Amino acid sequence: MQKNLNIEILRTFAMLGVIFIHCSMSFFYNDTIMKNHHLEWSIINFYYSLARFCVPSFFLITAYLYFVGNSKVNTYKKFKRIFIPYFIWSVIYWWINDKHTLVSFFTKIFCDISSYHLWFMVAFLGYAIVLPLIMAFSKTTQKEAYKPIIFFIFLFSIILPSLYELLDNLGIQIRHLSGFDFEFSQYYLYALVIPFITRKINRLLSLFLYFLCIILTACINIKFAYQIGRPYEYWFSFTALPVFVSSCLLFNLFINLDFSFIEKKYTTLLYILGECTFGIYLCHVLVIQILGNYSLLFHINTIIDPIVNTLLVFTVSFFVTVICRKIKYVKEAF
Repeated sequence: MQKNLNIEILRTFAMLGVIFIHCSMSFFYNDTIMKNHHLEWSIINFYYSLARFCVPSFFLITAYLYFVGNSKVNTYKKFKRIFIPYFIWSVIYWWINDKHTLVSFFTKIFCDISSYHLWFMVAFLGYAIVLPLIMAFSKTTQKEAYKPIIFFIFLFSIILPSLYELLDNLGIQIRHLSGFDFEFSQYYLYALVIPFITRKINRLLSLFLYFLCIILTACINIKFAYQIGRPYEYWFSFTALPVFVSSCLLFNLFINLDFSFIEKKYTTLLYILGECTFGIYLCHVLVIQILGNYSLLFHINTIIDPIVNTLLVFTVSFFVTVICRKIKYVKEAF
């Protein structure tokens, strides 16, 4: 399939968003900043809210490419493309972060994750396997018959969990009406809505609604975090209602923008950046650890340092990925 510049740019921004969140974590979970520097901690919440489109964008991009693509998808090849790098990096992070015992190896590699960011690889692996079935269903089913299914999944997996959390924050505890955990379907909802969110809408309206969701998410989270008395991030979860809506809005905006004004030499770089995001995602936590160990990351200015650290980690991870993708056998991990 021919590369889509809009998708590659969004993919790059999503990767920057992932690193931005991880470089902001030490500030977000800092009790001293939260209790004594309210403005700075509020800005970190805004950063968190602004970057939360990142993971949903990867789910939306994958579903979109399935939906618009005409070629048959090789599920086994897709599985291998995700699983082999995941397994390699699971072993790497286990070796770095855990005890070198047979029990810890099997526990971390097969029953758990060896690094916090690898949760996404597990979720994405299942997503990629089931996605062709969902896309086949959405393409062969009339939209009118399709809408009630979307509505009920949206109700039980996005609306109700967000409503329960809001009521709980307000001191109102009720029994969950769903009666069972519907989390499995939450990420697949990003695939199911693709036929409905690709329609071009007014750019200014889309941008306004996006930032409205961002500000609303940050404000809600700040209010309830101070009410609870500790850092709290439910409203930043990737399937919370405001994050779901804002991610869909931003995706719609990106795929409908015209980037033809970008010169060819820059588009080439953007294509390379987009291709490297998978490898950057896998190695960036290791880069954060190494740079941190050598005191090359900044932890003084709450407002500026997360941005500087993000650009530094992204740049190093990018060059690591580019170099490793040129080395035989090593490239299998990227």
